[in-house]
Amino acid sequence: MDGFVLMSGVKLPDTHNATVDAGITVEECRRRCLADCSCLAYTAANIRVGSGCVIWRDTIMDLRFVDQGQDLYLRLAKSELGMYFVCTTVFCFFFHERFATCIVYCDCADDV
Repeated sequence: MDGFVLMSGVKLPDTHNATVDAGITVEECRRRCLADCSCLAYTAANIRVGSGCVIWRDTIMDLRFVDQGQDLYLRLAKSELGMYFVCTTVFCFFFHERFATCIVYCDCADDV
């Protein structure tokens, strides 16, 4: 089963293809994202109280690390989970109407 890696301190991606549901918990947001094969990432809609849901489908555009950024849960395949990374840069490329590739530049952490 796919899972998520927490990317802290990011400027959230462009929201042209995001959906917002302020009435659910972040845990329900996670479940919805896992149940949707088009879901690439999610975050809390209200960061002050950690509630609500923003889900990105199909593409992630304009994602970068910034000072005082927010948390984003980026979906990864099962084969990529369990690895501990220190991620510094993210680039996402839109290739086709329903396909995007995100390149996350990471180094394996030495002290896991």
